[in-house]
Amino acid sequence: MLTAGSGIFPAPTPAHAAVADLVVGGWVKVVVTTNFDPLTEQAVEKAGGAITVLSTEDQVAGALPLVHSGPILLKVHGDYRDSRIRNTESELQAYTPAIEKLLDRIFDEYGLIVCGWSAENDAGLRAAIDRCPSRRFGTYWGARGGRLSDAASQLLDRRQGEVIVIDDADGFLGRLADGVKALRATHAAPMNTSMEIASIKRELRGDGVAITTHDHLLHAFGEITEMVASIPADASGSEHRSTLDAMTGQLEHVAALVSTVSYWGSAATDRWWTEEISRTSRWRHLGGTTSMLDLAKVPGLVTLWSAGVAATATGRSDLLTRLMRLPTVRDPYKGAPANPLDLLSVGVVGVGHPVKWLYHRLRPAFVENLGMTRGSFADAFERWQLCLEVWSGLAGAVRGEALLRIEADTEQLPPAYHWLLGSLRELGEESPLVLATRSPANYVEQAAKDAIARLHETYNSMDWGQLPQGGGILPSGTHFPGSFTDDADVYFAYPG
Repeated sequence: MLTAGSGIFPAPTPAHAAVADLVVGGWVKVVVTTNFDPLTEQAVEKAGGAITVLSTEDQVAGALPLVHSGPILLKVHGDYRDSRIRNTESELQAYTPAIEKLLDRIFDEYGLIVCGWSAENDAGLRAAIDRCPSRRFGTYWGARGGRLSDAASQLLDRRQGEVIVIDDADGFLGRLADGVKALRATHAAPMNTSMEIASIKRELRGDGVAITTHDHLLHAFGEITEMVASIPADASGSEHRSTLDAMTGQLEHVAALVSTVSYWGSAATDRWWTEEISRTSRWRHLGGTTSMLDLAKVPGLVTLWSAGVAATATGRSDLLTRLMRLPTVRDPYKGAPANPLDLLSVGVVGVGHPVKWLYHRLRPAFVENLGMTRGSFADAFERWQLCLEVWSGLAGAVRGEALLRIEADTEQLPPAYHWLLGSLRELGEESPLVLATRSPANYVEQAAKDAIARLHETYNSMDWGQLPQGGGILPSGTHFPGSFTDDADVYFAYPG
């Protein structure tokens, strides 16, 4: 990698940090720079790595061969702590024999990424790149707006390289570092989704408006809308499963984006996707069976649950309140005002047990992309379900859809209830469910107890229902209903 810049900076920039990530991650072995400052080596050290600095003839002559060395930082103009720095035009015409020899090896044996170098004033460095006889590895030149100097353009042509259009070094090198880290980390998630998530996380860390994140969301929602709109108006119920399966990739993509923006975002970024929940809940297809018509609401359901689980996982009470106080919409079939949460019941999925289906769709977003443990994801998944049950009970609409771990002793309450109760007792009238439902804390607590009591009735029947004729052993301790396990992956039969 060849980098350049001007002057000595007070602290490493995001570009330095990105180069450090590439070095520490093992993707970049050699960095060649025209800078005098110590910022690259400081960034590498901060990232937990080490890099050997070579800036003089003596250091180069005494260095290990590249194949046996660790990461190398070659300062071709010297180091600011050494009086032998090169700065004038005549000094930059050529380098000492040892440095020339090392440059010849570098440009012959490694690919080249150039960023921040105009190639106009460094005749010696231009010559070293130009005289490399091989083209066995690629050359990529990051240029602001895609504009190269004449010298750089001619050099790139002779290297048969490619120009990369960039806005600045921070963004270009940051995306590069994010991309290669995502490639290493990705397993089940699509490669492009992992790279998107890494880019979104970096952008949300900044102080500016996350414009690219906004565009990613709009594009993903646009694709899923087109897919839903393409469902034939006369589609029959027999086509339901194949259509839902065809949507799965895009739905998991949406889950990954929304969960990340919800987890790391703010009220400012929430508005980019909350309208999608309302819009999807009032979608009205012109014809088809009920199961096919309901498929149009599934993207809204996935968006709602992705955000809800993220809100409970990261403790964003403002987001949890926002989700439970979405503006009412017009029911597309009854013509009456309705809450989007009512219209987006899990039943719109139209498969076996839809909560299990949702677990499958959301798990990669939280475990693989957000880096949560599967246990912490399962906890957040259960807490969101309980929030919905309590909300619906206070609204006078009993759901009974949740699948929560329970205790064999029905007097014991599930872990999700203890979380909710702790929130009520700690925050009182400021707790999320109190604010979201506009109900006093004691009403919310009673609604939670009522919800658990209703669920226990169903769960007990599921436990007894699994016994073979003639008797057997009932589950004991903490477990999912109708099962002997408290492991969500096992219970929901997640294949990963």
